[in-house]
Amino acid sequence: MSINIQALRAFQAVAGTGNFTRAAEQCYLSQPAFSRLIASLEKELGVKLFHRSTRRVELTEEGKICLVRTKQILSAYDLMLSDLERMRNGQELRVGFNPLSGPPEFLVRALRRMGEEYPGTQVNLVRAYSYDLVSKVKAGELDCALVSAAYIEDAEEALEQKALQRIHTYALMHRSLGLAERSEISMEELSGSTLIFMKNSAPLTRRSALKKLEELGVPVREDPPADDLEELVLRVRLGNVIGITSFSDPNGQYKDLTAVPLRQSWNRSCRVLAWRRDCRNPALPLLQEILDQEAPLGREEIALS
Repeated sequence: MSINIQALRAFQAVAGTGNFTRAAEQCYLSQPAFSRLIASLEKELGVKLFHRSTRRVELTEEGKICLVRTKQILSAYDLMLSDLERMRNGQELRVGFNPLSGPPEFLVRALRRMGEEYPGTQVNLVRAYSYDLVSKVKAGELDCALVSAAYIEDAEEALEQKALQRIHTYALMHRSLGLAERSEISMEELSGSTLIFMKNSAPLTRRSALKKLEELGVPVREDPPADDLEELVLRVRLGNVIGITSFSDPNGQYKDLTAVPLRQSWNRSCRVLAWRRDCRNPALPLLQEILDQEAPLGREEIALS
């Protein structure tokens, strides 16, 4: 088939006006040229699209079916043109990330590739905790955000997600503590320790960890929660407390601390890219395609839970 967009627009114009002369004027074509265009479309499709009379042009049953699909095709085509025009004129992509996770190295690589492969796209990064990021995405203030999947469970109807990286929980502690020598520790080994969580920025981590410890019958003490990551790190450095967090100090900023992976079954979630289902930013699918190649889970399967 060699159906072109001009022929589909001509067909839609006749269906809308019910008159070949007015439709030809709308399409800026002469009457003979317009009639040939419609005739070629009917020949290509192998159907008669119109019942013609001296007073009115009406759609055949086949024509009615074709009109529905034609509207969809032209709408998608016009949206593509609009997206490309915005890309040529420069497009902003607003991406949120949680300070506890980075931005992770795979996101840095992906955004670097965005700049190289699509130089017309300007990426603006917003740093906030997961629950704030989800709210901003739902409100349309961000195009997408890197968050824990657990935080978007209540927003599944409004948001879509792509799994990118498994989430690990760590016991952040001073290197002088005995457990700091371990390559991994279990929840039971936290017995008798004083734990510290973040008050508002990671409420699911605290709730899930304490529930699991209670189920295991592991006695622990809990220090007053920290307001944010900076306070948690400071108090771990100053006191004999263990911070339970997804922060692992990936850049080795704190030489007196170590983050020991916590062996547990209460957190099987992962880090995801979340966006609104109705987001029409043409740069978003470009980032998603790159993340499929760069993110750890782009090359392995994961079951979200």
